[in-house]
Amino acid sequence: MTENKNPKFVIAWSVLTLTIMIMFALIFLLYIYPNIEEIQNEKNEVKGIVDNYENIKLKWISYEDFRAQKLSWSKLKDLYLQNILKEVDINFYKNNFENAWKENFDTFMTNKQKEINEKKNNPDFINSLELNKKILPSYTESYNQDDSWIMTDFKFITYVESILHTFNLEPSDKGIWIWDLNLLPKYNITSETKSWLESNIYYIPYTFNITWLKKDVVDFIYFLENVWSVTLLDNQWIKVGNDSFINKSLDWFWWNNILENPIIDIQSIDFPKYFNSLSTVNNDSNFLEFLKKTQWNEKISVMIDVRFYVKWLPEYKVKESVMTLSSSYDSLLQDYTNLMTKNKQSWTIPSEDLVNVEKWLKYLQELGDKIKELKADTWDINIVYSKVIEYNKILSIIENIIKKYK
Repeated sequence: MTENKNPKFVIAWSVLTLTIMIMFALIFLLYIYPNIEEIQNEKNEVKGIVDNYENIKLKWISYEDFRAQKLSWSKLKDLYLQNILKEVDINFYKNNFENAWKENFDTFMTNKQKEINEKKNNPDFINSLELNKKILPSYTESYNQDDSWIMTDFKFITYVESILHTFNLEPSDKGIWIWDLNLLPKYNITSETKSWLESNIYYIPYTFNITWLKKDVVDFIYFLENVWSVTLLDNQWIKVGNDSFINKSLDWFWWNNILENPIIDIQSIDFPKYFNSLSTVNNDSNFLEFLKKTQWNEKISVMIDVRFYVKWLPEYKVKESVMTLSSSYDSLLQDYTNLMTKNKQSWTIPSEDLVNVEKWLKYLQELGDKIKELKADTWDINIVYSKVIEYNKILSIIENIIKKYK
């Protein structure tokens, strides 16, 4: 026979059990549950990061995320790349940087890089770039021997003289000058829309007032009509046609195709008398060929108004030239400092030369202040570029002096 439990014991046990349950409930609610929720949030956050990472691995970042990186672009030393990144619009980005293939983004970019390298090494692409520089050169008043594709006043005069020399023409006016430089309104890029990569296009008006044999004048007119006549290929590259009429190259220029030269546009032609001295024309032949065959040795005068087209230097090029100048200056100043320190120790500079060397140090210090001014001066890029060329010549002189005593 089982004894009945003490009621007091049962009540005490029940109270204890309830107290323990309440304590566990409180611990769960106050400590465990919040941690579970935090853990779940962390799991969701990690999952989001992993999903985003997997998406980036496959497709790359979105255009919005790409644009959000623009503050870091200003740290790039390559100004051309820096400005290219700023110019990328959403359509270009989606078409070229977002991976629509099944392969991951690394494979996509490897294939893209391979594709770009193939295009860059394509002879047609290389030729197209060279043609762009030839037919529409950048213009600046200053002369820099290293800038082979920049049209200066001196190079323009040389170009016109080479044309006259090639076609054996005698100008009535012996002087060749750039009288005016006019902005082409259709290609005027305003300051509101202009980027550092773009350039305004200008034309230089010029009048050929010439007298010479018809065969040479005919060849000359043909040249003016056909120079830089380009064909746009399917891949958007350009190609200049080959000459089969003049059959000569431009004097003093090393490329053979005479049509691969800066853009010239005929505005008007004035003949004092009718060009064809014969009363009949062979309708089966080209008129210009007919003139060359039948009247080649007759002299004729003609006045032709033309336009030579050039583009202004893009601003990033001028900025780069200032940065390069500044870097060269810093390096040269350090070399100069090292030379003077070495001279104090071993007297490498003869005493009779020391005054002259110290004088150039003063020039170098003054040049530092001028270069600082150039970095802030962007209102006239042609003036800035002219000063860069001038200062580079001074640095070259000082560099030769330093080399003499090293």
